[in-house]
Amino acid sequence: MCIHLREGDFDAIIFDCDGTLVDTAPAHFNAYYDALVQAGIQLKWDWYRSRVGLTSASLIKDYQSDFRRSIPYSHVELMSRYSRAFQQNLNQLQEIRAVPT
Repeated sequence: MCIHLREGDFDAIIFDCDGTLVDTAPAHFNAYYDALVQAGIQLKWDWYRSRVGLTSASLIKDYQSDFRRSIPYSHVELMSRYSRAFQQNLNQLQEIRAVPT
């Protein structure tokens, strides 16, 4: 798909949708929660919220360090579970209306 923009038709273009135009944190949290609960791990929103924006590897490293508990999946398996759950949580995405148009 090619978009042709003429000079003067716009003031700015925003490419960063995740957390800028759309609040994705609840959907990401629920995807991690769903991926981990099958292993008996119940992720807490307050703990996750303070780490929004971390890579999945950093998030898991923090979890294992903070709670002295290992994740029983490989990173690939965890991300596969997370990805499936995130796709199922897309209906939770909310527009951030504070962004000027």
